[in-house]
Amino acid sequence: SAYWWQRALDNGYVDIAKALGSMYMSGRGVPLDYKKGMELYLLAAEHGNPHAIKFVALGYKRGLGLPQDDEKAAAWEAIAASLSGADADVVFLDSMQSNETELQGEEEIFAEFLRQANQGNARGFFYVSVAYTSGTGVARNYIKAEKWAREAAELGLTSGIRHLGLFHQLGQGLPKNRIEAQKWYYILNALHPEDDPFLSIINAKYMTKDSLDEARILADVWLANRK
Repeated sequence: SAYWWQRALDNGYVDIAKALGSMYMSGRGVPLDYKKGMELYLLAAEHGNPHAIKFVALGYKRGLGLPQDDEKAAAWEAIAASLSGADADVVFLDSMQSNETELQGEEEIFAEFLRQANQGNARGFFYVSVAYTSGTGVARNYIKAEKWAREAAELGLTSGIRHLGLFHQLGQGLPKNRIEAQKWYYILNALHPEDDPFLSIINAKYMTKDSLDEARILADVWLANRK
């Protein structure tokens, strides 16, 4: 998976830097590396990616993968403030690391993710999944990671849907199933058409027309039941 992201980045798809950066930030398919992740976010931010801009601001603010620098944080926050709407991922992570709720160590961070999830917070479900995927504060366990990603996806969370699709596409935590992966990518496109379809495009290259049609039907059924 990381191979395909890197190929896209090498071929000039700069926005993909954000996606590859998120893999390093979560340890998904690559070793967990906040510094490398933020380097990629910074590249995407410098080319105007709104999601990356907000994460770079957070990185400088908290010293997360970047040197702590209030001046640079303020500059990126000013750019972020001009963008429409708050990025829910950034708001969630920033609240986790605020002075009022400072957490010590990965185990406490995982415990807070789990507490949020147990309250039915979709983003909490997603971050518990990420923790199990990367082994952050808990033993790495793809089976449990897939379970929590599904909880987030079923609530329509963009990050959860993408995460769950990757589990099926890569065969992590369950047998590889490109049809099921594509189902979730179609759902993601229907709910959030502005989202980059790169994963869907790559997955579809290995599927027949009949398989793609089946995935489309499964996605339509899920969407119909959601309404």
